[in-house]
Amino acid sequence: AKVFFDQIVTLEGASRGGRILVRDRTGKILRSVEAGAGLESLRRAEVRDFTLTRDGVLAIAFHAILPMGASARYLGLYPESGPPRLLPLNDVVCHRIAADGLTGLWCLGHGRDEGLVHRVAGERAGRWTLTAPKGIVLDGLPELLSPTPGVLQAWLPAAATLVQWDAISGEASLRPVPLPTGHALFSFNVAPNGSILALLPLRSPGEAERLDTPYGLFTLQPNQQWQRVPGTPTWPR
Repeated sequence: AKVFFDQIVTLEGASRGGRILVRDRTGKILRSVEAGAGLESLRRAEVRDFTLTRDGVLAIAFHAILPMGASARYLGLYPESGPPRLLPLNDVVCHRIAADGLTGLWCLGHGRDEGLVHRVAGERAGRWTLTAPKGIVLDGLPELLSPTPGVLQAWLPAAATLVQWDAISGEASLRPVPLPTGHALFSFNVAPNGSILALLPLRSPGEAERLDTPYGLFTLQPNQQWQRVPGTPTWPR
């Protein structure tokens, strides 16, 4: 489940792989799109990631299983009205996808040259590949975000680092993120103002985490310390 522009977007099961549902805050279904719809001879679509653009286009990165054992990678663009567009991702492996309101749609993954983030849809002008500093690896469960137009951020857990790019100049900056120890399940996001947020276990220093240890919402301070956000509730692990 993800939230875009006050709408809840979820990936759910379907006969040929996955269906993306868009709901309002009350849970009412506004749209339902089956991944791969519009692609002839599709047998199954394995969804890699999805996002919703500001103008209402539902973008789905998926791996298409075709007849005779063939397969291909696609980006499906499904507007609120009208036919879909299906763009082949021949040279990009799209692990995560994000919509930048200034430059277009970007994929986090391996592909063109030494790039880590690749633009797969948008205006023809501008950069199409963003590179990361040496030593940064793509592993674990990464995230790709665009908190403000013209800015892209990749959370790379294997490096415990948030990489931020200027989507126009390609300039990159790094921000290390201290990870909790033990068996904590680290949930990560970035607010539009740049604040790093996470759900972390509520426990004393040195205390072992249990299956019933609750979690709270924290923000990362300039001194690289996590501080709990006042007035927020607790959640089960």
